[in-house]
Amino acid sequence: MSLNLVKFLPFNPGFTADPDDPSIINFNFNNVNRADNVVFKSDFHANDHHVFTGRYIYANTNQNEMDGIALRPEWLSHAAPITQVFGLDWTWTPNSRWVNTARFSFNSFWEKIAPLDANVNPTDYGLNTGITDPRLFGFPTINPGSDWFDYMGGVRTWPAWTSPSRTFNYSDSVSYTKGRHAIRFGGDYSDGGVDYLHAPSGRGKVYFDDLPSFFTGQVGSWELLYGEPQRNVHMKSWSLFAQDDFRVTNRLTLNLGLRYDVTFPIKDSKNLLANFVPSQGIVQVGNGISEPYKTNWKNISPRLGVAWDPYGTGKTVVRAGFGMIYVQPSIRTFMFSSGGLHLNPSALIPGGTGTINAFLQSGAPTDLINWTVDGPIFPVSDSSANTCSGASPCDFFGVDQNLRTPYVLNWNLNLQQEIAPNTVLQIGYVANRGVQLYSDIDLNQADPALSLAAINADGGPFEVDDFSPYEQNARPFVTNCTTHAGPCYDYIRFLNFLGNQSTSSFNSLQATLTRRYANGLYLLAGYTWAHAIDTAGNTSNLGFAPQNSLDYAAEKGNGDYDIRHRFTVSTTYDLPSRKVWGQLLEGWQMTGIFQYETGSPVLLYDNSNDTTLTGEGPGNANNDRWNIVGDPANLKVSLKGIPRLSADDPTCQSVATTPELQEALAWTEHCFAQNGTILYPAAFGAFGNMGRNILRGPGFVNLDASVGKIWKINERVGIQFRGEVFNILNHANFASPSGSLASSRMGRFVSTPDVSASNPVVGSGGSRHIQLGVKLIW
Repeated sequence: MSLNLVKFLPFNPGFTADPDDPSIINFNFNNVNRADNVVFKSDFHANDHHVFTGRYIYANTNQNEMDGIALRPEWLSHAAPITQVFGLDWTWTPNSRWVNTARFSFNSFWEKIAPLDANVNPTDYGLNTGITDPRLFGFPTINPGSDWFDYMGGVRTWPAWTSPSRTFNYSDSVSYTKGRHAIRFGGDYSDGGVDYLHAPSGRGKVYFDDLPSFFTGQVGSWELLYGEPQRNVHMKSWSLFAQDDFRVTNRLTLNLGLRYDVTFPIKDSKNLLANFVPSQGIVQVGNGISEPYKTNWKNISPRLGVAWDPYGTGKTVVRAGFGMIYVQPSIRTFMFSSGGLHLNPSALIPGGTGTINAFLQSGAPTDLINWTVDGPIFPVSDSSANTCSGASPCDFFGVDQNLRTPYVLNWNLNLQQEIAPNTVLQIGYVANRGVQLYSDIDLNQADPALSLAAINADGGPFEVDDFSPYEQNARPFVTNCTTHAGPCYDYIRFLNFLGNQSTSSFNSLQATLTRRYANGLYLLAGYTWAHAIDTAGNTSNLGFAPQNSLDYAAEKGNGDYDIRHRFTVSTTYDLPSRKVWGQLLEGWQMTGIFQYETGSPVLLYDNSNDTTLTGEGPGNANNDRWNIVGDPANLKVSLKGIPRLSADDPTCQSVATTPELQEALAWTEHCFAQNGTILYPAAFGAFGNMGRNILRGPGFVNLDASVGKIWKINERVGIQFRGEVFNILNHANFASPSGSLASSRMGRFVSTPDVSASNPVVGSGGSRHIQLGVKLIW
């Protein structure tokens, strides 16, 4: 089988794609995108009491994207999203004191993302995978264990269909003015849903440890999605609000408000969702529970604002505000690529009573794979693989049945001062705090001490290539089967559990200088100093548990978007006109936007070596972390990265001061050191002392500018010519590098921000680009 697949492997033509590594081949296929958009808006003024506004947006896009590391063009990803937005507003003004605004909106998003070869039966490649569902056709994900490329086939998380997602929203607000009060009250109702199919490893995935294992057919691990993954889910919500802008005096105004929000739990049209209940195990909705989690009925949030003119001149204004805002959860919170309530197989567990048979099998024995030409490769109908048991445990996702709605407290204090005609300076303190934010832990995390004891009893880590069996036996729901210390569910491996342990804080000083348009000049300049701290991270509620689920507080660190300094200037200047040579010296305009910001944090993690012996690290972009000696500020990202030293280097040996640390260092075979700071692996069964997000990525500097000229054809028609230059200084900006502690490229720049986001040229951070445009205005 492996020899038959050689023809699909890349060929090295002999050129050097990387001067530091001649073996690297540059796999670079073009992204090809097409977009057609229609926008319609109309206002109808029926009379002085009734005004109607309608709007409609239609967008049709076709995209072939290199969103992974594709080895062949047919393994690029394809998407053809269609977006539609419709809205209708009715404003009724019965008299000068009353105004009623009613709104209705509907939006629809239809998209199918899949590899370009999604219509190719794998048998056409000579692969009898055993998969016959046309929705899951295409080349499977096969990683031959090479150090030079990742995998064969398209991205394993596709296909993903939202066909369609749709949201209806109705709202009504009433405004009433009397004396010093301007009162508003109203509410809205929203119903959003999606016909959803997300099939990670639906085409199947086979991993080999290295190339010799690939050519001898020794499978390292495998994954396959079993059952029916398609769901039709929706969420409903409604809210009420009331507010009063109370002008206490001519110099003092109070803004008082109160809001009430209710969001109902996610619901499937056929109850094909299941949750984890500690006393029952995996339970399907309608077979023991009526809903995945309870509705929160106490989400009442106040608002308070103050505006004060201390001198009564209108040139100095002091403002302050406070608000409590509840965060409405989305469907994505409970259904995502690495699992979700829709992939909890209630029908395939011991004692299960539900009908859900869809789950991602990733822990079954490798001898179930038939790596032969005859196949089928995957055990698509083998009951020993198509079940969750102690011999073949499965991964699950659970939600706290008393899950609370996260909320954010916002407050600010600012001073606004006119310093010259048409020029205002504003300085403010702006802050917020996130409370009971979503958190994700592994409720079944292996006890490292038990894992280590079992491994040492079996000969020690150097004789063991796979820690998984030892870690599985060290998980609490497994050990409980022997100790009876709690519920026994030996069919559970990872149990990613969504709760409310996360918090966040943000503090900033913000200064803004605004020159309103006058004498042809407009200017807006802003500076922000800020510090964001959290215990969440941008992936923590999407299936990635922290390093140690029993110590969530250790995740506290710089937020993923903690940018300390940011300065921007934008300006528009209409050049003085001269009536000579026709219109040649008339209608000229220059604009410019300058942006500077410091780098955002980079997470350092080891998702390869699993020295913690919890099993959380491999494949998890948030684990494990190592030990650090020295100041993290000494670590500098660059084109060469942070120096990686071999395990026998004196610098590495200087910190491996115990036999346990020596053992872990020998296992990982390297450490990192720069400017007196050393990163090295913690001992087996221990958690590193390294904090989250201690490394800083590169800053960003960019200047865009344009020149435009309008030619007047008559009073109602004109033509504008524009020349725009992006990154006019051609300053080199780089995307944040990898923080993988298992990689020799840790801390090394590999791409610009636009390329890193699969959005070259159009995205920000690329090299200098020039764009010419013509606009007809009538």
